[in-house]
Amino acid sequence: MKHMSVTRASAGEAGLLWFLLVCASARLILYYWLEGDLFTLESPMLYQAGTLGFNYFEFGAVRRGMGGSIAYLLADDLLVATVSFHLMFAAILSAAACWLYWRMEASTATRIAYAATLLAILMRWGEDVGRTDMAVVVLFAFATIAMTRRKLVVATACVCLGVFIHESSFIFGLPLLAALVWRCGGPRAFAPSQLRWAAAVILATLVAYAAMSWLPHLDRQTMVDAVRAKLPHYKHVDWAIYFALSGFRGVEASMCQNATDPSYWTHPAGGLLAIATAFIACSWRIRREWMTVLLAALPGFVLLCIVANDVARWTMFACINIWLLQAATGTRSGTPDVRPWMAALCGMILAPAVNPRTVDSIEYPIYSGSPAFERVIRKAGGARTPSVEEALARCDPYWREVLGDALPIDP
Repeated sequence: MKHMSVTRASAGEAGLLWFLLVCASARLILYYWLEGDLFTLESPMLYQAGTLGFNYFEFGAVRRGMGGSIAYLLADDLLVATVSFHLMFAAILSAAACWLYWRMEASTATRIAYAATLLAILMRWGEDVGRTDMAVVVLFAFATIAMTRRKLVVATACVCLGVFIHESSFIFGLPLLAALVWRCGGPRAFAPSQLRWAAAVILATLVAYAAMSWLPHLDRQTMVDAVRAKLPHYKHVDWAIYFALSGFRGVEASMCQNATDPSYWTHPAGGLLAIATAFIACSWRIRREWMTVLLAALPGFVLLCIVANDVARWTMFACINIWLLQAATGTRSGTPDVRPWMAALCGMILAPAVNPRTVDSIEYPIYSGSPAFERVIRKAGGARTPSVEEALARCDPYWREVLGDALPIDP
């Protein structure tokens, strides 16, 4: 294979990519706004708005309160705040990713592969309006940029800050950080003082997170009533409140849901196919890079596929970790292990593979790592995925007591 000529993307190319990424992440908002349903019971973001209803300003020290606190500052109306939260972090994440894209020295085909992969990920996040995942990944992107300059303490602080938005910041962020350190030459590539300070930041974050339940906060029922008062009365809002306040009870319900879902295996299997596709799209020296890629992508994916249900989210976290790790390398010159045209093709395949709009008959896309893969399985006679109502009725039939609602009388 001939050596490929490498160049940097122009500022115009990076700017165009930023525009496309923001548009991809905003398309569902635009569709529902044009339909007049963005702020009605037909809104696609009632669940996400419910999770953003918890904030430090009104409720005190609450788990995952930082995302809600940011939303609280953006608008008085929680649904408007949710839209603003989504668009703001989509724009910031797109800018940070485009900076990494712009600094890469690569062939045109390689840049197409990276751009297509990133576009597929943002398109999928665009189907989940108001989720905190992009806010967490903004911090991952900042951490990656810091690591390109060997600023380990700054990178660690970014990952740790995200824990107060969602625990996925540790679950996916620490493996990404470890993979970036490995790529830099391992711990010996950093001064001992940097390693000590990074460890101190992680320890302080764990202490602060553990102390949240002992710090002043409102009682559960007051928080339930306050979040309900901000949103239309609907089951998606109640589910969001339940999973926000139920603690380990909610984790047990999620694990039970996985264990009793006859189609469960298709969710992580499709996710693994999508992750492999993203790896091929962003790979260069597979034989040299595969261990760090697995470290960045799989530990968090495997853990959360066991204890939680939203496999589409865990798949996108794994894919963006691969993208960030590979983009941080900077120069893609010499002879690759994967032909650039094949990498570009994989990048373009990823979008229809993970986007629920490309297929039908997938009832609950949030559980699906690859709706396209699950569509094939369903056509071959695969089992249907149970609904949330069915799962809660089976796994936690008295879940409404978390909300303070009257419970049905046993016969």
